[in-house]
Amino acid sequence: MALNIARLRKLENVKLTKTEFLGENCWDATDVEFPALKYLSLLWCYMRGWNACEESFPILEKLVIEGCRNLEQIPPSFADIPTLQLIEVEDCLDSVEDSATNIKREIEETTGCDSLQVLISKKKYRQLIKAG
Repeated sequence: MALNIARLRKLENVKLTKTEFLGENCWDATDVEFPALKYLSLLWCYMRGWNACEESFPILEKLVIEGCRNLEQIPPSFADIPTLQLIEVEDCLDSVEDSATNIKREIEETTGCDSLQVLISKKKYRQLIKAG
C-alpha cells in the first residue's frame, strides 16, 4: 500500500483510517519516499511497529496519530526531519506519547530551538478509568 501511495509524487496530504498493515503488523517505510508529503494522519490504524527514516518523509510538517492503540512508538528518525512542526497524539499507548516527547527533546538538544509542538490528549473515558 505505501508503495502505491508513494507513486503519487505530488501528494501533500495522506489520511490512513482503519488501515491494517499485514504481515507483522508493521509499516515499513524505510525504502519508500513521500517527497511532497506535508501532512500525515494515522487514524485507528492497526499496527504495532513503524519503521521509517528521515528520507521517507523529507518535508513532513504535521503528524497526527489517533486511536492507534497497538502502535508502540513513533520512529526516532522523525527527529531528523527539519520541517516537522507538529505531532498530535490522541488515545494511544503511553510509549507513543513518550516517543513524541523524546523527538521534541532531541530536536531541542540538537538545534537549540523549540520548533516542534507536541500535543497529547486522551479520551475522557480513559481518564475516568485511570482516575476511578
